[in-house]
Amino acid sequence: MADYSHYYDIPDGKYKENRYNHYFNRYINPFFPADKNARILDLGCGYGIFLDACRRGGYKNLFGVEAEKKWADYGREKLDLENLSCGDIFTFLSSQKDSSFDVITAINVM
Repeated sequence: MADYSHYYDIPDGKYKENRYNHYFNRYINPFFPADKNARILDLGCGYGIFLDACRRGGYKNLFGVEAEKKWADYGREKLDLENLSCGDIFTFLSSQKDSSFDVITAINVM
């Protein structure tokens, strides 16, 4: 697997706030279900900032998959995102039952 960890610095507070606002206004508020118990999966979740924005919006069932260990570790350790997996997104998806998630995003993969 290629190492992309050097492409993105560890996010600082200003960057995270800008991303939170962007994600909430562009994706979460207009498109996500009203049910805050919806199961949300972010493929290629990076540091977990999008999932943290979902949590700030009141969503509770958050999951992420990230290939870069450094980024997944940051999300788990610094953002307290418990359900971050480090690995290949296709392997992860094939291990899940159909209809396991209500929302699946891949914002930083596409």
